[in-house]
Amino acid sequence: MRKSIKGLLATAVLGSLTMSASAVMTITSTREIGSGTAQPNGLANFDIIRFYAKFDNATTEGAAGAIGLQSVKATLTTPDGTFKFRTVDLDGSPVDDNDTAIANDYDVQLSKTNKSTARTSLTAVGTAIRAWDFNNSGAGDPDATFTVTGLFPTGNTNANPGPPPNYQNLKEFRVEGALLNPAGRTAADTQAKVASVGSAAKNAGALFAIAVVPHDATVTALYDLAADKGDHSIGSETNFAPEPGTFALLGLGVIGAMARRGRKA
Repeated sequence: MRKSIKGLLATAVLGSLTMSASAVMTITSTREIGSGTAQPNGLANFDIIRFYAKFDNATTEGAAGAIGLQSVKATLTTPDGTFKFRTVDLDGSPVDDNDTAIANDYDVQLSKTNKSTARTSLTAVGTAIRAWDFNNSGAGDPDATFTVTGLFPTGNTNANPGPPPNYQNLKEFRVEGALLNPAGRTAADTQAKVASVGSAAKNAGALFAIAVVPHDATVTALYDLAADKGDHSIGSETNFAPEPGTFALLGLGVIGAMARRGRKA
């Protein structure tokens, strides 16, 4: 077994937290159960896996005076299911009989979602890769402009009704891009520049990727990351699917607790 029983139960209750060593940044990932209705208005029946990069003054980024993540080259892969993307209208076309834009595009950089929502929402996110702005600004702020230089597969917008054809049943997804000297960058990304790079706190680090997948799907992120100063961090981080027996064990534990409580009554 990959994990102990104790670890499996912790995963079921709190969401998994994995960590991989890096010569520069520390990369972590978390897994949470989505909620709400089915997409596009919710993520019931899906898991949300978020990937983070963090550094402090002991790293080359911190020593160089970096204040946040600037460039991201990342590939997400899943062998167990397919990725789900947030469906929004990105290009204003096509329109219906009332000249209302049909929301049929996949927002693969969550360009219409601010950083705070991307970090916490269990209902309104989708699979995405990007560097978010340092100041947690909204999508319309100049700080939030993420310039994409590479996208696989291409065609995340669609001129016809329905989702983009290239994104159906997708098991691998890649984005390359950067924040190109955005205007108004003054404050550090406090989530990236944590007090201790060894901190294992949930959600610690700069968010750089989100994977929305069916329950029990494993996701791996291959990454090449750079802050605005310092070295690149290159490697991989895998968030494993919980063992099939995890939820059954948790259920047995609940039943046992109820039985003990009944005997005491």
